[in-house]
Amino acid sequence: MRIPWSKRKLSHISRLSRKTLINRSCRRELPSPLPKERPPTSELLKEERDFSGTSHVFVYVMLPSRIINMECELVNPDGLMDQLKQLKSIGVDGVSVNTWWGIVEANNPRDYNWDGYKQLFRMVLEAGFNKIQVVMSFHECDDHDPHISLPKWIKEIGQQNPDIYFTDKDGRRNPECLSWGIDDEPVLKGRTAVEVLIIVC
Repeated sequence: MRIPWSKRKLSHISRLSRKTLINRSCRRELPSPLPKERPPTSELLKEERDFSGTSHVFVYVMLPSRIINMECELVNPDGLMDQLKQLKSIGVDGVSVNTWWGIVEANNPRDYNWDGYKQLFRMVLEAGFNKIQVVMSFHECDDHDPHISLPKWIKEIGQQNPDIYFTDKDGRRNPECLSWGIDDEPVLKGRTAVEVLIIVC
């Protein structure tokens, strides 16, 4: 299905804005109820600090993307736990982590693998934190080794229908993320881009 040019002709700035909006809109704290491995409530309450009515700014530290590999496995659990405990000891309030669409739904549509991230969230709780910001990342990552791309099945669709990507006025495609032009077009194995992103979130 060919996407109308009026929908495809979006600027590079729009692409970056969409990426930012998706990340911000999907940012959320760890849902309740918490996993069974949660530390006793009494221990969490001892560590929790009440800053109501003060000018305290909560400090979150972004964890590196490479702690989860392309098979959605935690790379170095022992080293990560040591680092989390160090962060807790210096008064950090919580941590942030990117969860990559290219890892979670990597190979087939609706085939989700959250194993590594679930293990990570349990470890964050065990380290004494009860706050975590999860950034749902639906774009590619060039800073990760190995490179985190869009899901394999999305790339295959893009080879047949490059209109799913942003296109500038000179006709150049940018395959780092999906175009706004398919937000309402069921070109992703019967789903629209919005349907795909909402289900993952």
